[in-house]
Amino acid sequence: MKRVITPMTAFLVLFAACIVVWSWSRLSASAGGRGGTGVRDVKGLMDTARLLSPPVQPAGVTQEPESRPDLVDFLEGAQVQYESEAQRLTILGALEDVLALSVQDLKGRRYRDDQGTEGQWDLRTLVTRHLVPDSREKSPGFHFYSDLKSPEVMARIETMVEELRKHPAEDGLPTVFKVPGL
Repeated sequence: MKRVITPMTAFLVLFAACIVVWSWSRLSASAGGRGGTGVRDVKGLMDTARLLSPPVQPAGVTQEPESRPDLVDFLEGAQVQYESEAQRLTILGALEDVLALSVQDLKGRRYRDDQGTEGQWDLRTLVTRHLVPDSREKSPGFHFYSDLKSPEVMARIETMVEELRKHPAEDGLPTVFKVPGL
């Protein structure tokens, strides 16, 4: 993800650097150094900082996101795994909740764990326990709940709901299917 430095952040960094140089200059003068106000040092530091600092995005200009949500990458190529009809119905219910509820409501929801005990897992835990990514490096990401409502994720979840309805579990036998791509 590309970081955008706001004008205020850039100013504060430059200001802090100037204070450090000025303080160093004053200490040097009191210790018998060359002395002076350090204006030349501060100006040189500011010029260097301007050259080395990343570009600042002008106010009011929006930037297209550089990459898609981590959750899309997590779902791409993942396998849905469950061992019972109860687990399948829990996963199905949770994904239907994603399609119907707000992010705030989803954060408060609790689901059955893999042993069938009610109210044990939040949505993120349920997803990470029953959806296995095709690479160990993939994770649902830091912005899991907000990523859920991105159009790409919503489309994948709709497809997963359709597929879960087609794959009933045979109790005692693991059921595995790949998350369909778009």
